[in-house]
Parts: sequence; C-alpha cells; structure tokens
Amino acid sequence: MRGKKFWLPLTILAVVLAAHLALTGAAPAWAQYVNGPKLTIVNKSGYPASQTYLVFLARTRFNLDGSTNTGKYHHIIWPHEEFLPAFPAIDPVDNTKQINGILYAEYWVTLDKLSKDADGNYYFYVPRAESDIVPADKQGIYSGRLWLSFQTPFYPHVTDAFTYSQPNFGNETDPNYATVLDFYEVAIDATTFKVTGDTTNVDNVTMPLVHDLKNSGVRLPGSPMGLDMPLAKIRQAFGADPNFKKLVTPQRIYAPGHGIEMSLFPADYYTNYINKCWKLWAENTLSIKVDNIWWSGTVDTSTQKLKLSGTVDGATEDHYIDWPPSKDIFLCDGVFNGVPAPTPEHPVPTAAFLRDKDIKNRIASALNRTVMHLAPYADPAHPTAEPWSYPESYYQGVFLDPADYQTNVYAKILHGLAIDGSCYAYAYDDNDGKSTTISGQADEIILTINNCQNVITPVTSFLLLDQ
Repeated sequence: MRGKKFWLPLTILAVVLAAHLALTGAAPAWAQYVNGPKLTIVNKSGYPASQTYLVFLARTRFNLDGSTNTGKYHHIIWPHEEFLPAFPAIDPVDNTKQINGILYAEYWVTLDKLSKDADGNYYFYVPRAESDIVPADKQGIYSGRLWLSFQTPFYPHVTDAFTYSQPNFGNETDPNYATVLDFYEVAIDATTFKVTGDTTNVDNVTMPLVHDLKNSGVRLPGSPMGLDMPLAKIRQAFGADPNFKKLVTPQRIYAPGHGIEMSLFPADYYTNYINKCWKLWAENTLSIKVDNIWWSGTVDTSTQKLKLSGTVDGATEDHYIDWPPSKDIFLCDGVFNGVPAPTPEHPVPTAAFLRDKDIKNRIASALNRTVMHLAPYADPAHPTAEPWSYPESYYQGVFLDPADYQTNVYAKILHGLAIDGSCYAYAYDDNDGKSTTISGQADEIILTINNCQNVITPVTSFLLLDQ
C-alpha cells in the first residue's frame, strides 16, 4: 500500500478493521457480511483501555464498471454492531460534533468496550462480504483504516461518500492537531479474500506498532513486522542528528516532508545531492528496467528535466521528471506525481500513467536511499540486486564526498530499529520489499501497541532530545 498522507483526503487504500462484539462473545450483526479475520489488540501502550480510542473507516467493494476499490466509505456503529455508510457532514445528525464551525463525525469507541479474550486482550472481527459477487447495496469490505488514539478520539470530517479529510497537523484549529494518533491498514482481496495489512510511518511516528498475521495459528511469511520497542527509544534515536531531531514534537515524530511544510526542517536539505545526480546523468545515460521495459535517457541541462524513453508496443514512449525539490523527494509527490492523472471523467488510470508512476517510484526511491549517484546495476545484462535494489547500499552515501551526502535519515533510523529492517518510512518504501506489508490467507491479526506512555508529555518547545 503506497501513497499514504495525512494531509490529503483519502482516495487510496484505507484500513479494514472492526467490529464490536458483545461481551457474551456473540457474532457481530453484519447482516450481509461474515466474519473476516479476528483482530486482537494487545495494549502495551501504558494508556488504559478506557483511554484508548478506535475509529474504523473502510471502503466497500464495488463492481459497477468492472473496477474495484471504488466503493463508498462505511464505518462501524460500535455500540450497535452495525456497518453503515459514512455520510457527508452537511447537517447535524446524532453522530456528528461541531468543532470550530466544522462538523466532524463521532465514530469512536474505547478499547474497553470490545470483547475480551482469556489473555485479557480485546478483539473484534473484520466484516467482509459472503462472496465476491453480491448486489451493489451489499458490498463487502475492500480496504480501510483502524484509527487509534489516546485520551481523545480521532474526529474525521466526511466530505462526500468517497472521501474523508485526513488530520491536518499543520492547522491548530483541526481537532486532531494535538491528538496522539496513529492507524493500522488492512485490505481484503475482492475475489480470493486474501488479507493484506501494514503499519506505516509515511507521515509520522506516533505509536510503535507491530502486526502479526496468522492462519490456523501459523504465522504468515514475514510476520511479525513493525517497531517492537518503546517510543522513548525511537525518539532518542533522532537526537544525534541536528536536522532530524527537529522533527520530534510532543505528539509525534514528523516525516521530513511534513517537517518542511511546517518549517521544522530545511527545505533545501537535498540540494547538493540532487545537483550531483542531475549533473551525473546529464553527462551519462541512465538505464533502468521498470515493468519489464528498459527506460534510458539523460538530463537536459537547459530544462533540468530527466527524460527516460522506452519502447511500448513498438512505439517510443517518453517520461519526464523535473529537478525535484527536497519536499517532493520525501513525500514522493509533486514532480513524482504520475501523468496523465486520472480525472472524474476518466477515473480509471491509463497504462501510461501507471508506467509513469512506476518509473518515478524508482527515481524517488533512489534519491531517498541515496543510491542515484551509483549505476543502477552492476551488470545491466542481469538487472537484479545491486546497488539500487541492494539494501546494504541504502542511506550509506557510498563514493560520495561529505558535502554531497544527504540521505533520508528518518527512513534510515526507522529501518535500523524495525523488525528485519522493514519499515514503511516513505510512500514508495515498498519498492524492493522493504515495507511492513504482510499478505496472505489469514484468519487472525494481532496488533500490538508498544509503550508510549512515559514519553508524551506537554512541553513548550518542539526541540526535544537536546539533552
């Protein structure tokens, strides 16, 4: 799952979790749904279950025009075990709350209201459709997010049936501005019912989450994944870097792209390294293999555009990338947005758009990982592991002068701390399998919230970890 950003409305995968079970253990009243995987929350956060809040928002699956992942958002009405559409907040209704003149949805429940197992952990089942062929008004879960917060709930603003606004941590009037907030993502395949889950730190680090997927008690390959440590250890790891420690705030550690947006981080951070790479590939031909097609080209020094060309169905196809600002590299957007972008009139992405995104994925990843100054392959005849796809090369600045060495230290730290070095630290971090995504047939998800309690305290300065 890629492209997750708190600052944008959700038009991508969200998370699929949810279901309030009665304390008697009765099955949830999903009507046209059946139980998906059981999701158990192991709360090691330091916050009591009564102060740990959950909000579940998920897209249903539509097949109206042969496409999927185009369905409307639904949410769990926790006390009543219902899964209903999330309506736009136009007029006040029972489940909305007006804050600063804007209506926000009250879709939350506290963890202690869920069913409890013999080990004292709380759980629920993910609702899904009974089959992949169901009427349009009985669509099952396709994907969504389980939002987690402490002490205060997450308040989403539903803008239309297909969109809800993400928390705006750059706006103090947003009710989620000071909330300690994170989320877990789950998707269920429309036909095979394969489960995919991941934790993500694309936007920030708020809670150290670990997820573990099982089928009949057997762990899926890759399980478990995440950050299996107290939040204090993660915060301390940022203290040694004079730029990246500025991203540590009382509520969260911001990803550097958002740090730039909030003036916490230098906007020109990558300038020397970008100039190094753009000069190198103006003087040499860059060749990369993406989507089983070779793309080759150089930087035009007059326009500062990297042009990569390949042959598709016997015709030449060109793709362009402008000289990228640091923020675009960290956020994997701006100059890395795919073209031609889908429109409301033509919502299905074209093949050319998908190829453009995949090419830009490779370039943005190489810049984040500081390997773009290296030849992509040791042997172009066998474009496999090194060095663009070789994790031992990432973030090291091999063969770089110190003046040209800039790397995504945020990602470097998180990968260094994560289980098996896998962490979703920027939107294209799934490139070469370095994200926390776990996928397969699963009947159980175990989500652990590790210790957060003794490090989130009110302070008057964003500059923590100076001592």
